[in-house]
Amino acid sequence: MIATLGIGALADRVSPRIVLITSMGMMAGGLLLATAVRPGLLAIAFGMLIGAAGGAMRVVEATELPRYFGTLHIGAIRGVVTSVGIAGAAVGPVLFSLGHDLTGNYTAVLLTSVVVPVIVAIGALIVRLPRHDTPDTHGEAHLVN
Repeated sequence: MIATLGIGALADRVSPRIVLITSMGMMAGGLLLATAVRPGLLAIAFGMLIGAAGGAMRVVEATELPRYFGTLHIGAIRGVVTSVGIAGAAVGPVLFSLGHDLTGNYTAVLLTSVVVPVIVAIGALIVRLPRHDTPDTHGEAHLVN
């Protein structure tokens, strides 16, 4: 919760790229830490890092979707984003289980999973942010590329 509030305050003051990269950095760090986690303080640190990454992603979703797409169709857009998140939450455990069955542990699948937040962070650096033109009659901004 503290991380979510901190990232939320950060989202109002810095580039959306920084917020997304911070979130992906925490997720990658949590996945890497999971390869070495043991009961005790390390397990608590892992849980806090993964929880902070998830909270940061909720901030990214809440602040950046309206910024990029406006609010006219935000319900439909958030519905798709939520559906993809739920599908990932359903498929992820199956993929981790298959990885464990193939290798005998979770290390390989955790290290492979680190690729996803790294790609997203790189994308956040490369992809051009939209510029907004004048609002339309519904108060929505038109994107200018």
